[in-house]
Amino acid sequence: MTESTQYRIRPLILLVDDDVDTLDALSGFLESRDFDVVIAADGRAALELARTEQPDVVLLDMQLPGATGVEVARMLKEDVNTVNSAIIAFTANSDRYLMEEVIRAGCESYLAKPATPDVIESEIWRVLAR
Repeated sequence: MTESTQYRIRPLILLVDDDVDTLDALSGFLESRDFDVVIAADGRAALELARTEQPDVVLLDMQLPGATGVEVARMLKEDVNTVNSAIIAFTANSDRYLMEEVIRAGCESYLAKPATPDVIESEIWRVLAR
């Protein structure tokens, strides 16, 4: 745990998705459930935010402009500032190969879209408990 996350009261979630409606809906829901939330709409912004904010969990869409979710996950796990952030892959693509690839890239979990907000919240708590 880094100094910036050591004293955090509410878990910080980085939501990464290029769909603005998804970002709005999920961020509002998670904030109402006592999470702090930052958002990014592409891979490059996600990497920058993750490095500065050091989120507890990254909910990461796999189909992003700028860099794929798999590429972003690999970079997060290679960076000393973000290696401890749990990553949940979040995608409509249920291809078995992609599921295996996201786990190899460092994701702790995989959620298929669409997922209800309650399922997403449960998965966030599950990876935080590890």
